[in-house]
Amino acid sequence: MNKKNMKIKILNPNNLPTIPYSKLEDFQRDLKKRITEEALDKLKKSILKHGIFVPKFVYKENGKYLTMDGHQTKKALISLEVDGYEIPEIPIVEIQAKDRKDAAEKLLQINSRYGTINPDTTFFEEFNIDLSFINEIEIPELDILSDKNINIDDFFTDEDSKPKEDKKKVICPECGTEFEI
Repeated sequence: MNKKNMKIKILNPNNLPTIPYSKLEDFQRDLKKRITEEALDKLKKSILKHGIFVPKFVYKENGKYLTMDGHQTKKALISLEVDGYEIPEIPIVEIQAKDRKDAAEKLLQINSRYGTINPDTTFFEEFNIDLSFINEIEIPELDILSDKNINIDDFFTDEDSKPKEDKKKVICPECGTEFEI
């Protein structure tokens, strides 16, 4: 099938408001590093495979839609459009903020990750996810899992497993000698 006749799939089961992706304006500036070509290709493949299934968070200011989440998606959509794909309007969620500073703080909250990937997870087995899928996505903690020949125990020595003792430094007030206790 000719790409010119291909439309990117947009999933919007909750009938959220939609806008053309071209109306999304940058709000992050240099907060994140630039996307690599490899990561951009992965994101484009993901969009082609799964469509746009997560709404983009925006802060609306003076009629402009400032992107709080979706900067890399916009770059991928621009590239896909150049490749000949039709991009329908995408769903958005407007984040309420009292001013730009409040919006910037909320942007940081959106980008925060309070948890880490559990190295002992059974998630992949439970859902029968082939580890080769990790090569299609960008989750740095999972990069090590994509090479099945790596044994994580090889990265640690017996010293690493010993509990570390916190030693305090104390200075004798009379002679000035420093001791660790």
